[in-house]
Amino acid sequence: MTSNVYCGYSGSNWELNSSGQDACQVYAQLQGQCNSSFVISPVTSSSLPYTPPNNACGCNVVAYNLMAGCAWCQNNILNGWWLSEAQWEATCTTYNPSGLPNTLSMIGINIPSWAFQIPTGTAWNPAEASSAAAPNGFTPSTTGRWATYTYTDNSYDNHGEGTAIGRAFSVAMIVSIILWCLIGLSILCCIAGCIAHCQRQTRRKRLYGPMNAYYLAQNAGLYY
Repeated sequence: MTSNVYCGYSGSNWELNSSGQDACQVYAQLQGQCNSSFVISPVTSSSLPYTPPNNACGCNVVAYNLMAGCAWCQNNILNGWWLSEAQWEATCTTYNPSGLPNTLSMIGINIPSWAFQIPTGTAWNPAEASSAAAPNGFTPSTTGRWATYTYTDNSYDNHGEGTAIGRAFSVAMIVSIILWCLIGLSILCCIAGCIAHCQRQTRRKRLYGPMNAYYLAQNAGLYY
């Protein structure tokens, strides 16, 4: 499964989960649990609304909320563009209005708290959902971004540059720490060697000093 959606509306930053993923990315992960070939595409104000896949991954209130949040975070999508919850439910054989089915595995999926909010009206409301967003969640920049996520046989790979940068930074940090440890060890060895040399010289002077003075005195007497 692949998702290529741009969330360009900066006012939707509260939708991001604690990992910095937007509603479209989380929705894509959720649908990938049931259909590895599922694709979510960008929309415009003239596009038809998103409709649910008729399966356990799409026919629940969490998927409905994420879908609406995904639509709203894109540029020029106004309130009311997405389906009402009743319209979303109407295409499902079985619908879960209170949460996610127990049959779904949420391992590796970070669903934000607002996605579990049950709409009090007929449709998802961004103002209502934002009040349920975690206050200590991810703090994003105000710029949108592209992100590509690929799913194969329910496995999930993030091909965003953030992961590569994070790994490169970690490797650089480890290498730097090792180099500084080696430099510090070399300095300590030099200091220890200097101290040992000075101590040996001091002991030699104490041991051979009197004897050296005696021989010097004897040699000096030969010239009288």
